[in-house]
Amino acid sequence: RLRVDWLKSAGKRGQWSTFALDYPPPSGEDTELLCYGVQYHLQRDGDAALAQARPLWFTGQATPDACEPLFAALIRSNALTPADRRARFRLAVDAGNFRTAQAIAAELPPQDRITARDFAQVDRDPARALANGDFLTPGVEDVVFCYLRFPSGKIAHMHLSWLDPHKMRKMTVVGTEKMVVFDDMELDRKVTIYEKAPWRRTESYGEWQTRSGDIHIPKIAPDEPLKNECRHFLSLVAGEGDRGKVATDGAMVVRTLEQLQLSLDAAGAARS
Repeated sequence: RLRVDWLKSAGKRGQWSTFALDYPPPSGEDTELLCYGVQYHLQRDGDAALAQARPLWFTGQATPDACEPLFAALIRSNALTPADRRARFRLAVDAGNFRTAQAIAAELPPQDRITARDFAQVDRDPARALANGDFLTPGVEDVVFCYLRFPSGKIAHMHLSWLDPHKMRKMTVVGTEKMVVFDDMELDRKVTIYEKAPWRRTESYGEWQTRSGDIHIPKIAPDEPLKNECRHFLSLVAGEGDRGKVATDGAMVVRTLEQLQLSLDAAGAARS
């Protein structure tokens, strides 16, 4: 282990003559050391050594900083194509690795940009689901508290109760730029958009404040929700709209409900 750490230290400093004395180690190599090894072969043998780095690209996990110069060189030479980069994006999505997927997407050329729908797949299932409740009738929870955490870091919490004296159907979404409140009990302002978000003052370290701006209330027709759902369903049957997306979204909701129910049945144990 000491030899591996020494090699990584020499590779990080670019001391390739020192690196060559003990490379490769007899105990095997991890990804970071493999990338330093390719860097060593690259400066010794030229661009032909870059081919050794290409297999290291295809992972859904984050890769060490030692690999980044090699990947950048492969991209510049088109040895890693946009299709290869999108392939790694899908691997990161499948692994629930939002940060890696986001970094890959940000560096794609404009014509190959990742769509919002592709990004949504990162959070298709919660990474953690908790639900706990109590009841008047055994086996029928009258009050339930739920918590969800998604791979991207987004969280959600819910308070559900038919016993609550205040009849509410309200949802609040907090974003980095705006906040939105949906209140189904309101007649005229079911949706309210707030130009309000947290921000950090640069002149005072570690202090967060709230930036406030305009409030926007879009006009929404007071149609019966169930009627709208039925109309939408019939339009999908008629071949209009994206039936695949609707099915995918519905399956996501059902899987999430199943995880919460399993947690509820286990007296609040986390499910993932």
